[in-house]
Amino acid sequence: MPESISIPRRFNGPLESGNGGYCAGALAGFLEGAAEVSLRCPVPLDTPLDLMRENDGSVRVLDGEELVAEARPAPDLEVEVPAPVSSSEARLAAMRYRGRSDGLFSRCFVCGRAR
Repeated sequence: MPESISIPRRFNGPLESGNGGYCAGALAGFLEGAAEVSLRCPVPLDTPLDLMRENDGSVRVLDGEELVAEARPAPDLEVEVPAPVSSSEARLAAMRYRGRSDGLFSRCFVCGRAR
């Protein structure tokens, strides 16, 4: 039986497609360990998408014939986490944030201020 995945509407990035980080994480959940995920087009919301497992351990997500995303096991990765910014730096950045208005990303699951 084919597997499928559907991204609920509340996890949008731009108003009519999935948030990239959420979608990548959801797809990575079909793999063991670290994953490398590539989004190939905007991810449809509230739409059952076919999940295809490949022999090399990777997975592909299709909307009909269109490739939406693919994920493959990633090699071990070491990341140096940057130091946090100060409260005053964060406040200044928030004031300059372009997503403050009712634009394309205003209701983004991650960065939308209209949420």
